[in-house]
Amino acid sequence: MTDNCWNQIGVCGDRSCLELKTFVHCRNCPVYSTSGRNLLEREAPSGYLQEWTNLLAQKDEKIDARSDRSTVLAIVFRLGREWLALRASVFKEVTRPCIVRTLPHRSNEILLGIANIHGEIIPCISLSKFLGIESPKEAVQVNRETRKIDSYSKNIKSLISIETKQYERTIVLEKESKIWMFQVDEVSQTYRCCQDEIQELTVTTHNLTNSYIKGIFNLKDRKVSYLNDDLLFDALDRKLF
Repeated sequence: MTDNCWNQIGVCGDRSCLELKTFVHCRNCPVYSTSGRNLLEREAPSGYLQEWTNLLAQKDEKIDARSDRSTVLAIVFRLGREWLALRASVFKEVTRPCIVRTLPHRSNEILLGIANIHGEIIPCISLSKFLGIESPKEAVQVNRETRKIDSYSKNIKSLISIETKQYERTIVLEKESKIWMFQVDEVSQTYRCCQDEIQELTVTTHNLTNSYIKGIFNLKDRKVSYLNDDLLFDALDRKLF
């Protein structure tokens, strides 16, 4: 029996091996498993350990160099035409849109009501209203290859609306036992950026409520507003409760 009989007379060969009637497939055969065990238990070739030690050491140096630049891990999401980001550490959950129940005499444009998330009652807000983001009159079209809409359709506006709703998500934030949730039009990605990538905000670069924005950074062809979660949580507590 050869060392690689499975490639010659086994399932990867001409299937003439008589043992196939018993084991059906080579992976069930003791010859195959013994060969695999011998492969894993063989001695490392000369210089193998040193080579990997050098490679891992180089990788650690790159990580340390990036850490020295004080990186920030943020989650990027969209409200209308605005791209925003918050520290990933304050995200408790990202889920599909859920039913929001209004509160008698308390619900308004910002405090929409409460929702049940896994048995926990959480206040739901309109972050777009809170930040002063105006909802566009027409559905927002985002550059995504997956959004292909028939331009000849008579009901193109309704089709855009349906496609856009597929990306809507509910974000649940938690910080120091304070929990809030809000709906966004899309959650894009988790992004690690360096502090020096975040540009200082100027009056002419943005039209949002600047009080809650630390700065902006570029992500591909977008300008993303990096929100100050400390100010955001404090303001929500003061203004809504």
